[in-house]
Amino acid sequence: MGHALTSCFCIYHNKLFNELETGDAVVNFNYDEIADYTLFSSNRLSKISFMGLPFASINLPREPSADCQPMRYLKVHGSFNWLSQVEDFSVVHYNLISEACNKNPVGNTFFPIILPTLTKEIIYKQYPIYKDHIEAFLSCISESDEIILVGKSFMNSDRELNELIQKERSSKKCMITIVDPMVSYQEFINHHEMLFNGKCYRLYESLHNYFTNMQ
Repeated sequence: MGHALTSCFCIYHNKLFNELETGDAVVNFNYDEIADYTLFSSNRLSKISFMGLPFASINLPREPSADCQPMRYLKVHGSFNWLSQVEDFSVVHYNLISEACNKNPVGNTFFPIILPTLTKEIIYKQYPIYKDHIEAFLSCISESDEIILVGKSFMNSDRELNELIQKERSSKKCMITIVDPMVSYQEFINHHEMLFNGKCYRLYESLHNYFTNMQ
């Protein structure tokens, strides 16, 4: 079921996104559309957000306003609102539509997502949408002075992704903010500092804590 724009807007995500500047990147590892709708509702998402990514079409509920300040937006594991054609799974359409608009989705099959697997290299090679997303993600983190990690733990079995991150981050230091219930464990902090070649300077157990501390 689609959701209306108003029901997908998240004040916690919005507070986080408002800290960012035009040109920064939001990287989403979730399949849901909460961040998508929050960015769009706060005038931070447009077709420019997906520049260089091989979507066959980008369908938004309405055209962004003239003063839109788009963020770079990457969903490296795919999304529930990516739809593809029956005859060609590599043709992917981005559909940010809802019950609040009259548009119909483009595409007529399953949404493409990458489920947890031992290796995703073959998926990156076969499907341009994933290859270009992971390459854009690595390019973004290689240039970052500050990285904010929210609810995504890299202390997991995804060695393939972690190795790619560590290689890209090896030559540049950064500052790290972590929003995750695991921040009370020093091993968790140490792992992410090593992985991203950075120093944690802000730690929050939840987006709610982040939200209240940043007011």
